[in-house]
Amino acid sequence: MRLRELEAQNLIKRRVYAEIPPRVEYSLTEKGRELQPVMTALHHVGVKWLEQENCSCPLTTSGNSGKTVPGKSNQIPNYPATVNY
Repeated sequence: MRLRELEAQNLIKRRVYAEIPPRVEYSLTEKGRELQPVMTALHHVGVKWLEQENCSCPLTTSGNSGKTVPGKSNQIPNYPATVNY
C-alpha cells in the first residue's frame, strides 16, 4: 500500500508543514496501532519460513540460499510513531 492509501483507510495521519523545503510527517492512528500484533505475527512467520532450507526470498541479499543475511537482526525494528518525509 502507498501512504495515501493508508491515510484513506485511517491507518496513518498525514501532517503537512508550510516550510521550505516542504516537510510532511506521518504517524499511526489508533486504528493503525491496532495492527501491530498482526504485523508482529507475520514477521515471526516470515523469519521462520526464511530459516527453512527450501525457502528463498528476493528481498534478502544472501542469494538463493533462503537464509537471512548474516549480521541482520531477526527482531522487528522499533519504528518511531512518526516518520518525517
